Amino acid sequence: MPATDSLRIGRRVGQAEPVRRQAAASPLPACKEGPGGAIRPALFLPNHRAYCRQMATEPADRSLTAQEFLQIDFGANLKAELDNGRIRMVAGGTREHARIQAKVLTYLRVRLRGSDCRPYGSDLAVQTHERGVRYPDLTIDCGSPSDQDTDKVLRDPRVIIEILSPSTRELDLRVKRAEYRELQGVATIVFIDPLAETVSISQRGDGKWIETLFAQRDIDLPALNLSIPHDEVFARD
Repeated sequence: MPATDSLRIGRRVGQAEPVRRQAAASPLPACKEGPGGAIRPALFLPNHRAYCRQMATEPADRSLTAQEFLQIDFGANLKAELDNGRIRMVAGGTREHARIQAKVLTYLRVRLRGSDCRPYGSDLAVQTHERGVRYPDLTIDCGSPSDQDTDKVLRDPRVIIEILSPSTRELDLRVKRAEYRELQGVATIVFIDPLAETVSISQRGDGKWIETLFAQRDIDLPALNLSIPHDEVFARD
């Protein structure tokens, strides 16, 4: 998933330039400077004034929890992830990225129809830890009795699929893969390389993770008794 530079919640005056540029480029309102010259980011929240009053009393370098992050409304044109308490703005994907995402999602919807599992796109978040929130390109969740239609976050999906881009490849393969492995319900993690038309798969089994190198192969999801053909992922029809 493409991403831009991360923004920390609250910076000193001498460090505030990246946040100021973000505020200038966005029509969203910004909080005023807090104690010590702390700058709050230009983010719109349902109760923006109350949030700004609260943040003005917080230390300038305080990181966000997942619960706090999920209360933020970035609007229709902005998207972000929470990376160890820091907001990381996420850029839009390419035409190829969107095509592969749509094809895999459509295939999964048909194959999983009638089961207890549902595929989701990148609009639904996954909370990876107390200060981590990601928006994978695709997830498969098999539900729990506590699920609600209004849920905005998954805490224990069964399958996570990421479509790589040059700008986020290292982050996805190193940081996100480690975070996804810590989720107890995740059985399979898939990384799709659109440029090479290859996939790498991590499968949980016997208390350890089994990795496969990038290759032109089908995407096997043994926990769901399902396989996505390689040609189905990369076909251009």
